[in-house]
Amino acid sequence: MPPYIIVDPRNDKETWTKMWARLARLPDNKNRPDPQTCYNEGEVWQYMCTVYHDSISRLLVHHFRHRRHPRNDERMSAVIFTPVQETT
Repeated sequence: MPPYIIVDPRNDKETWTKMWARLARLPDNKNRPDPQTCYNEGEVWQYMCTVYHDSISRLLVHHFRHRRHPRNDERMSAVIFTPVQETT
């Protein structure tokens, strides 16, 4: 078994909202007109995947990319951590 599991947070509204909000608060994004997308030349932040790593206790690791971030018109990636939600 691999040391990680790929998960889909899109059905968990709380996690989905939280990870996009944290992306918007990153230093390169927070002062932009729309910090969750950082629209530039037809490009925006794109959600790539979410992984649960056995080695990172109780955290989901969310990966994003932007193909032409307005900071420098270059490719940029971001990693956001959110806690695993408890289920009963």
